Amino acid sequence: MKKRLLDIQLFSTIWILAFGFPCLSQDVSWAEPLEQCWSIPSATMSRIPIASDNDLIFFLPQTPSTIKGFKANTGDLLWSTEIGGSLSPGITYTGDVLRTPGIVDSGDGSRSIRFYSIDTQTGIYKNSSEIPFPSDRLAAFGEGKAAILGFAGDLLITDSQKTVPGLRLSGDGFIGISESEGEFYAWTKRAIYPIDSEYPGSTSQKLEIEETASGSFLRSGDLLFVGTKEGSVYALDIKDGSVLWRSRTGGEIDGLSMDREDLIVISRDNFVYKLSRNSGQRIWKRKLAGRIVGSVELNEDYSAFLSFGSNDVHVIRMNDGRVVNAFEVDNAAFFVSPPLKVAGILIVPYDRGVLGIARKSTCGKEKDGP
Repeated sequence: MKKRLLDIQLFSTIWILAFGFPCLSQDVSWAEPLEQCWSIPSATMSRIPIASDNDLIFFLPQTPSTIKGFKANTGDLLWSTEIGGSLSPGITYTGDVLRTPGIVDSGDGSRSIRFYSIDTQTGIYKNSSEIPFPSDRLAAFGEGKAAILGFAGDLLITDSQKTVPGLRLSGDGFIGISESEGEFYAWTKRAIYPIDSEYPGSTSQKLEIEETASGSFLRSGDLLFVGTKEGSVYALDIKDGSVLWRSRTGGEIDGLSMDREDLIVISRDNFVYKLSRNSGQRIWKRKLAGRIVGSVELNEDYSAFLSFGSNDVHVIRMNDGRVVNAFEVDNAAFFVSPPLKVAGILIVPYDRGVLGIARKSTCGKEKDGP
């Protein structure tokens, strides 16, 4: 009997060393069968990403100028607010206030940027402010600030409280401005300008690469990850601009995010890649059916990805890239913006409305689940 116990202990030790604790180290809940909790039909869906208060409410922008607040666990409409100008390019949530910019006619033939602050519980305006600026292009928006590109190449960083006139880019050809985690990045054909949102006119930093940025940026500590149109991911030292590594994929980079200490890359070659943050070495890659629209982290172990082609919601286990679950949306539909997770519900926007998807045990629950 003693020898048998020793044999079992030895076998268990060998198994743990080889495979770890599969039942204890991972949350398998998102591998369970998924179901549709609710559906919100809409013929006026926008490509502007939906936003959330990270609790129970999500906010849906619709064309041309309507924002609606819904309860995430039931899909019930809480309020609907029409703003005075066309929504562009997004909405953010801060405290109990929803902030969004809109482009409005000023009455003299010109157009201005108007910022709206909306109470998240009622949909009622808290205030609005108008910023005259010779442009009809809101280049990027995030964390309550907007980057506006003027006709002459001027850059204006602004929010509802203050206006900070900024940076004039010229020379090798201005292409665009993007926002990531509240920071703005302007780029030309072979250079990137990290912009201080408080003092954008004072920046002199210029990060040079050999390719053209796609608009996908991610800051992690002193590293700036940059996706390119040619299909590369660069890791740049934000302090001196040096290139630490470059990793290639087979298509233009559409998205960058972090999974613990490593980098998740969405490429137009229809693959999701996981790369080492420190070296750029590929850990795994996973092909999905069609172009990948976006993703959201479900918990530490799983993320959900939307893709054209199969019109599936794919649940991927992040340690090895394995697809462990899928939910098929109407095969005649197409996804319009990335998903969100609110109150344990996966919120999926597509051209005919919004779906709420979750594990069977989660639909209708009041609090966020794992």
